[in-house]
Amino acid sequence: MHTRRDLGKLAVAWLPAAALARGNSKVRGVMIGAQSYSFRDRSLEDAIKAMNEIGLSYMELWQGHVEPRGSREEVRKWRLSVPMEDIRKIRARLDAAGIHLYAYNYSFRDDFSDAEIERGFEFAHALGVKYLTASGTVSVAKRISPFAEK
Repeated sequence: MHTRRDLGKLAVAWLPAAALARGNSKVRGVMIGAQSYSFRDRSLEDAIKAMNEIGLSYMELWQGHVEPRGSREEVRKWRLSVPMEDIRKIRARLDAAGIHLYAYNYSFRDDFSDAEIERGFEFAHALGVKYLTASGTVSVAKRISPFAEK
């Protein structure tokens, strides 16, 4: 039986050793990385360690590695009140580990308030990413558009 770690090692076994030695999993211009959701059974710190172990240096950060666990209302309260400095510290931890953060995954739900939608864009800005990825419904997509245009 193979573990996810074994499969991860196999997945990057073809990467040139020189690229991995530099902490760069870009091969001939192609970024090889993972969404941190792939490591959802681990804390963010352990996900970072796992990515370093298998030689991946590009990450799309999943919101589950940013937000605390809790009830719907507890998470909503956190989203609306967390200082942006706390979010910037996450980016600093990734930078220190040699992980290049290129996107933030923040999946908008129908029950999100407008303030929560706006905070998703603020989180992406605080993380210093160019791309915000999401899953959502058609109805929530219509609500996102005005915030994306800002």
